[in-house]
Amino acid sequence: MPVNLLENPLGLFNETPVVSGIQTLSIQTTSVLQNGQGVQLAPVTAGGVPQVTILGTAATNYILGIVVNAPTGGYSINSVAIVVVEGLIQATFAAATTAGQYVIQSGTAGSLATTGTAPAVGQGIGICLQTIGGAGTAWIYVCKM
Repeated sequence: MPVNLLENPLGLFNETPVVSGIQTLSIQTTSVLQNGQGVQLAPVTAGGVPQVTILGTAATNYILGIVVNAPTGGYSINSVAIVVVEGLIQATFAAATTAGQYVIQSGTAGSLATTGTAPAVGQGIGICLQTIGGAGTAWIYVCKM
């Protein structure tokens, strides 16, 4: 086996770099997911497979990325969602954002917030690139921190 090659015997993960430089991950869902929502890894039960669920409201190190390419109505439960784990993307925010601040999970499920305070290790999802005056979508650079 070549050095630095991650073995994936069950084919559970399908990381596919896109021409634009965005890194995505295709992974099974445990909840309905819409474009722009933040997701986190769901707890894995014995004999289970890794899955994602909508980002909760309590700080966690399981933040994974932002949902993209969802069909109308969103990805359904147990379907395979595409999640951006690194790159430029528009994400859903529960409140106003400030460009240059850290992106973290908010108190509203599935959405994000910005903060000027560095998040705890593993709890940041990226950097906000756009200031918006209220809830909505803003450009961010996803880079798990």
